[in-house]
Amino acid sequence: MEYQEIRHILIAVLVMIAIVASGCTIDVVRCGDGRCQKEEQRDYSCPEDCKDTQTNQSRPSLQQDRPETPQAINKPSIISQEDNPGTPPIHNLSEAIVQQDISETNTPYNESDSILEQIQEENQLPLQEDEQQQAEENIIQDFSGEYDLTIEHGGLTRYFYVYIPKASYKEEARPVVFNFHGGFGNGKQQCDMSKMPVVAEEYGFIVVCPDGTPNSEVRTIGSKLLYWNDGEIGTPAELNNVDDVGFVEAMIEHLDQNFDINKNRVYSTGISNGAIFSLRLACEIPDKITAIAPVAGSICNMTVYCNPSRPVPVMMFNGLEDTNVPYDGGLGSGFAKYVFPPVSDSVDFWIEKNGLSYVTTHSGKIGQSARYEIYGSDEEAQVILWTLEDGGHTWPGGNPMLGEKLLGNVNEDISASEEMWKFFDRFSLE
Repeated sequence: MEYQEIRHILIAVLVMIAIVASGCTIDVVRCGDGRCQKEEQRDYSCPEDCKDTQTNQSRPSLQQDRPETPQAINKPSIISQEDNPGTPPIHNLSEAIVQQDISETNTPYNESDSILEQIQEENQLPLQEDEQQQAEENIIQDFSGEYDLTIEHGGLTRYFYVYIPKASYKEEARPVVFNFHGGFGNGKQQCDMSKMPVVAEEYGFIVVCPDGTPNSEVRTIGSKLLYWNDGEIGTPAELNNVDDVGFVEAMIEHLDQNFDINKNRVYSTGISNGAIFSLRLACEIPDKITAIAPVAGSICNMTVYCNPSRPVPVMMFNGLEDTNVPYDGGLGSGFAKYVFPPVSDSVDFWIEKNGLSYVTTHSGKIGQSARYEIYGSDEEAQVILWTLEDGGHTWPGGNPMLGEKLLGNVNEDISASEEMWKFFDRFSLE
């Protein structure tokens, strides 16, 4: 054997010895980013962080080799680590994405795969469907804030303002209080005047203050002088044949689909035209409206056809100095010029419909001017009348609307919004 051949053999042996000593073999190179090349370049050197996998030493993180992953995952899931105790525990998808230090895998990232399947495959874990479903069911989303919403109903674009407080409620699904403005009013004005959002922040219920429709040009909702079809003959909305009851039903469905509401705990209140409309809702959809609390309203002509399918709890607020809806009945001084029955007729009507005794179970007075009469026991669909001795066509405890000269005094002995919520909170359809 010639000298040159012997020399080449010795050099090859020395190269092999050097490669083995370096810890990177010719046959087994598992550096996941392709930095160790075996064939084309004939360069068998390895970076310091690329180790022979046969020595059971860990490889570098795959994070730098993966495409950017989504940052916002709406529904975290719990992934079990029982089969892979060597890695830090993963409690949800967000945590798993942040860590990205999954070991012992060369599985490439495939954007077409779901993130959950990709991570579980890399951890060599089966899909934990029961755990994923349970985690999703336990999510409570934070919808708190103010929303100006619209829906199409009856050929019209209808508007409604929704206030969802940050305060939590004792149940996950929140109750809803519809708060209807009076004639010539609008939803946001009603919310502000009644101070209902303030009470909602304390007790955790959702407030909905919708807009009625204008006097004329009903398909152009540009006017802020709006009305409800409260069931009384000759009102602007009644003449325009506006389906406001259907609008309320549509809002309930919209809220149920987009927010976390309790459909067994939907209540209605309002002032004047909005109060009468609340009475109509109790008559026509008692399967959807749990209880009502009309302010400065009267049942009027609804006694002819109102026959609710179940007893409906009712709390009424009426002022002795109200000239728009006179406490003792008669022609109102408002723009509508209606003749109203006495407030006592409305009370007697609901006492009869709810099967209660006409004898009060309790009565009393708060402050100087707020008298109350309670009919029925705590276990029954009670009827409660608040008589505000110094109250005009106004919301007790609320902000004045058009001034004392036009609507009368605002009673400050009680907060109608808080009193009605405490009343509402006792009743559910189930």
